[in-house]
Formats: sequence, C-alpha cells, structure tokens
Amino acid sequence: MPDAEIILLMLSLAAATLISEDLACISAGLMVSQGRIHWLAASLACYCGILAGDMLLYLAGRYLGRPALRRRPLRWLTNEAAVARASAWFSRRGLAVIFISRFTPGLRLPTYFAAGVLRTNPLSFFLYFSLACLLWAPSLVWFASQFGEHAEYVLQRFEDHALGILVALGGLVLLMTRLIVPLFSWRGRRLMVGAIRRQWCWEYWPRWRLYWPVLVTILWQAIRQRSFTLVTAVNPALEGGGLVGESKGALLTKLAGEGVPAMCLFPAAETVRDRLLRLERWRHQHAIAYPFILKPDAGERGNGVVLIHNQAQAAAWFTDFPRAALAQPFIHGLEFGISYLRFPGAKYGNVVSLSAKQPPVVCGDGKKNLEQLILQHPRHVAMARSLLATHAERIFDVPTAGKIVELSPLGTHSRGAAFFDCNDLLTPALEKVVDEISQRASGFYLGRYDIRVPSVADLQTGRNIQVLELNGLTGEPAHIYDPQHSVAYARRVLRQTWRDAFRIAAANVNAGATASTLQELWKLFRTSR
Repeated sequence: MPDAEIILLMLSLAAATLISEDLACISAGLMVSQGRIHWLAASLACYCGILAGDMLLYLAGRYLGRPALRRRPLRWLTNEAAVARASAWFSRRGLAVIFISRFTPGLRLPTYFAAGVLRTNPLSFFLYFSLACLLWAPSLVWFASQFGEHAEYVLQRFEDHALGILVALGGLVLLMTRLIVPLFSWRGRRLMVGAIRRQWCWEYWPRWRLYWPVLVTILWQAIRQRSFTLVTAVNPALEGGGLVGESKGALLTKLAGEGVPAMCLFPAAETVRDRLLRLERWRHQHAIAYPFILKPDAGERGNGVVLIHNQAQAAAWFTDFPRAALAQPFIHGLEFGISYLRFPGAKYGNVVSLSAKQPPVVCGDGKKNLEQLILQHPRHVAMARSLLATHAERIFDVPTAGKIVELSPLGTHSRGAAFFDCNDLLTPALEKVVDEISQRASGFYLGRYDIRVPSVADLQTGRNIQVLELNGLTGEPAHIYDPQHSVAYARRVLRQTWRDAFRIAAANVNAGATASTLQELWKLFRTSR
C-alpha cells in the first residue's frame, strides 16, 4: 500500500477513536489481520487518537468546568452525577485513578473530565494517561488481529442471522450489566437489593402502578356524572381544580396571613438576571437568610425542589429552570402532611389525614463512608441511586462516630423521606386552625397541606403552624404511605378521596362553578412540564 494511503488510513483510525476508542482499536486489529496495515502503524494511530481525544476531555474540564456538561455533546455522553462521583474518587485515590479508569470502560470520560475540573497537574495527568494508553491500545489491536482471520466467516454468519444475534446479544449485555456484574461487588449487590425492594414495597412504586385499579373508580364516577372533566370543579379557586399544573403560588397568595410564610413568585418570562434582582429584593424586604427554598410553581412529589445556600446556586437553578417558580424561606421544625376536605354548604371542614414526614438521615460510626452508610441502611438502600447522586461529591467522606448526617432537608418521598400515620395526634384545636386557613381562599374544598411546626405540642394546639405548600386534587392523603399500611388499604383510601372529589365537584357545578375543558387541562399539563 502506498505511503499516502497508509497515512490516510492511520488518520481515519485516529479520528474513529473520537467516536469509540475500543471499536476503533478492534477495527484496526481486523485490518492488521487482513494485511491492510502493519500492527505498529495501527497501534500508533489508535494511541495518538485516544491520547488527543482524552486530553481534550481533560482540557474541557479544566477550562470550561461543569457548566459544559449541560451543553452538547458532553450532555449526551455523561452527566454531572457521574463526574461528581469521579471527582470524589479522584480526590481520594489521586493520579492512580487515571491509570485504573483506562481499563474500566464507562469510567474514562467522567474521570478525565473530573481530572480537568479539579485542575490536576497537566504534566502528571499526561504521563499517567500516556502510560495507561500505551498498554491499552496496542494490546487491544493485537488481540483483535489474532482473531481477524475468522472475521469474514463471522460477518457472513452474522448477516444470515442478524436479527436473532442482535436480540441475543442485547439480552446477554443486559443480563451481564444489570445482574451478573453487580454481584461481584458489595456496592452492586446492595444496589440490587434496593432495586428489589423498590419492586416489592408498594410505597416505592411509580404512580401508574399504584393508581391503575383506582382509575376504575374514577372512570365510573365520570360516567355517572356524564363528564370526564367535572371533577376539576372540586376546587374552583385552582386552575383545573389542582388536577395538573396548578399554580402553588397563586393559591398560597389567596391563603396569605398568619401561618403562611412570605414567598416570592418568578414569572416564566423573566431573565435570570431579573430573577436574581427580584430574589434579593424579597430577601431584604422580609429578612430572609440563606438557606431558602426554590421550587417550580407547578410540580408534584418534590420534583425540582432545592435548598439554596448561595446566589450562585440560585443562578444555576434559574438557568436550568426557566419556567414559573417561587422562593420560600426554609422553615425548621417537624414536617407533617394534612389532608383537608369540606363539602360545599358545610360551615366547617375536616382534617381527613395527618401524617408525619421524616427526612432521611444516617448515623456515622467513624469507619464507614457516606456511600457505605446509605447502602447498608435497610430503608435508604431503596433510594440509594438517588441519594448517592445527590451526595456524589462527598460519598467517600467518613462521618465521625455518632454524627447524624441529613441526606435531604426536604420531607418529600422522592428524596427518601418516610411517611407515618399520625391520625391519632389529630385534635379539635388543630382542625380548627386548618379550617380557618382553608376558608381564607373562597373555592378551596379538597387538598393537602405540607406544614412545619416546632413540636408535636405546637401541632396539637394549632400554634406556630407554617404552611410550606398546598396541593389540590392530586394531593394524596400521605398517611397511606406508612409502611404498616397495605397497598389494598392505600387504594381504598384513594378511591374514597376521588368519590368525595366528584361529590364536591358536582355540588360546585350545580352552584354555578365551571369545570375545565380537555383543552385547558392539556395546556396546564404542557406548561407544567
């Protein structure tokens, strides 16, 4: 082969490593077996291509930082959680991580990027990386070349049975990555335990799996009332009755008064700069200190809710979340969920559910790191992937003996919080205060409050209650998620809640209220996503 063709082929192989390093090396080995290129030239091309590509990753991390992960093409290839974990690992193990990751597919990209983010010495990184790459690329090319003589036969057989082979290979890869490989590490086995627990314990089920039998009741009620959207009239004060996409800030504004902390609303059209200015004015006006809460104005199950500790975090959140949002002070204390119901025409309403929310915590022993404490916890293991991603930068920290580490300050189930049935704590005094707050908003009849109070005594006497949030029609009675309750019990409570919602909605329509149309509900759904 002429020299020019060899050089062109080497350049092509080097470029191919930018797409897939291992596949490029294997392809180079096949070319060696066919006599199209010498092993040394093929190895050199792959080595240089891999070296250049991964140095670019290092430089991207060093000079562009983590914001680059939010942009294409890096956001297609890795995520912030993977880089945070690699950074923590890198900080703990040092430059040896660079060498190890070269032989561990899946760890290379986040590790090299993390090395740049942490500003590792470029010369040290280059030397470690070059040595690992020098061992990896030529070895893989040689290995592929030894089996190259059978490549033509294998390719022909593959073409004859391509579909079956692809399905079998896909199943094998899935089996190996999801079941076999994890069994060889304690971390993998504990994550598998967590996955099994999520399937076995109904409180971790996705909403569709819990609700599908309840849908029979909902459909029957809709058929009886001859309207599939009538139920949205349950809360005329809320868009869509609180079925989907309702504005949390709009209803909290109507409830404004004692027990409802000051909040700040951010319209969707505002720029990040304008939002930050509005935020600072609100903080100074109401003496709101860090940390405080930022959350979507329309959302559920704690999605998008974050605790902000400084202005940089606020700016990053606003950048990632351009839709309507609201800010609230962070209220310390015990968190409870209170479901409220009042039938139209009734003078007073009732609390129909009272639940305590316990945020996830672990206790240090001075020996195990945070990752091990989460994975060994009988409950937190079910939410391990989420919790580990949240704390990726400190999973190798070892809490001192007896130190309580709060994994999430928010009492949301999706963040690992446990819910407990506390209906036995309900008192007339508490019910009266909740009813008084609820009746501030004309047209609110059914929903769930999330509140915080300093103590159980304050809760039972109705003192010092602070409302964090009010959910409408889809605000489930949270006590059903107590582990002592069965899925049958939970569905029974949910069925009764929807029956009550239809009764209230029908009474409201008879009194002149209007139910939302399907088009209006679709618009609310779209704007909330």
